[in-house]
Amino acid sequence: MSYSYVTAHTAWPTVTIIRPEIQHLISHFYVLLDIPSTTTGHRFADEVFTKDGVMFGMGPGFKGEGPSLRWGPAVEIRRSRENAWVDYVSRRHEILRVYAFDAAGLDLLVIGKVEMGLRNRKVVEEEFVARFVVDETTVIDQADAGAGASAHRARLKFSRVWSNMEPIMNALRED
Repeated sequence: MSYSYVTAHTAWPTVTIIRPEIQHLISHFYVLLDIPSTTTGHRFADEVFTKDGVMFGMGPGFKGEGPSLRWGPAVEIRRSRENAWVDYVSRRHEILRVYAFDAAGLDLLVIGKVEMGLRNRKVVEEEFVARFVVDETTVIDQADAGAGASAHRARLKFSRVWSNMEPIMNALRED
């Protein structure tokens, strides 16, 4: 099942079934990353993460409510994309493969690639690995959900990405 260009060619686990709402959540996460706006952090806070979720990119983490990692309670994820486009003009993520740690498909490891257009007109393609932990309380059985099913969507309680930043840093230094 594909929700966008992000997951059009994704190899999902065959032993553990990843529920459609979780597949959609992962796709939505990367679609938001690819929107060239400094305000998509608000959408991450409202549509992707739990209120106390934690989001780690290649630098310091961002947290929902609770003790501050950087700016203070409930503000961090909303502000997480404020400087995301300083060096970039485009991003296009594609998920290649997903692995599940648990039978419920809530703890996932993702392998993907991203093509990044830089302000200096260089283009860099790099692979990445990410871990997503879905909050079990936000994944409900659609048969039990009834009329409120569309209003209740799966949410992440944790995400972290790892990537080799050296090719990007080298390209940014080029004239």
